Amino acid sequence: MKFKNFIQTLLKNNNIISNTFNHIKLGIDASKTFNKILPNTDFEAYLFGGAVRDTLNKKEISDFDFYIYLPENSNKISHRKEVLQIKKQLLTKFEKVREVLDLKIDGYLNNDIIAVIKIEDSTLPYPVDLVFGSTPFTSFLDIGTDFNFCKIGMDLNSFRIIKDDNYIKDLKNKTISFNNIFMTLEGVKFSIKERLPKLLLKYPDFKFDVSSNNYLSSIESYLNDELKISNEKKFLSAALKNPNKHKIVSI
Repeated sequence: MKFKNFIQTLLKNNNIISNTFNHIKLGIDASKTFNKILPNTDFEAYLFGGAVRDTLNKKEISDFDFYIYLPENSNKISHRKEVLQIKKQLLTKFEKVREVLDLKIDGYLNNDIIAVIKIEDSTLPYPVDLVFGSTPFTSFLDIGTDFNFCKIGMDLNSFRIIKDDNYIKDLKNKTISFNNIFMTLEGVKFSIKERLPKLLLKYPDFKFDVSSNNYLSSIESYLNDELKISNEKKFLSAALKNPNKHKIVSI
């Protein structure tokens, strides 16, 4: 396509212009944030998950999740020492810095994840997760996210968007499905309770697809229990407002 025709196509399609602008702006903002947190480093780093997905789908961003690739050219003890040193430096710079200790519950279920450090600070545009791992980024997308709809990322060096096939499938079908790889039942429950409601609130026209999960029967039981608890809470709330109607008897 000739350059003139390319420009004319862009001008006719506001969505292309808008998405390209938002894409580049996200890359710039994410890079600035990353360099503020870890200046003067040459890490291979990526932005992944909600920030990339939400920007491309014209939704508000909630946080920045960065994946930092530490190749397996040395042992994990060496990597661990490096991360601990980084954590010490971060503690002197930012208001809230904490390391996630129970990765199984927080959705990162894999031996290649070295550490997850969470940062909150008034000088940062969003809360930040730093995920340090020893597996290449495309492999991490397979095993480091709880929902397939989060399997998307951006190379901070080139701003190239990286999409997993399962992300594309969920986007096309307007579904939110589980990533089956390396998820425990505890991790699934955590994701249902803590992450899923936020996703469905942000994407109300999407449906939760539980059918593909390895823990289908357990999830259905868990969801039924949660629904029962929710209904009981609603009943109690209504009963407290109108005890005569709901036949509450004081003992």
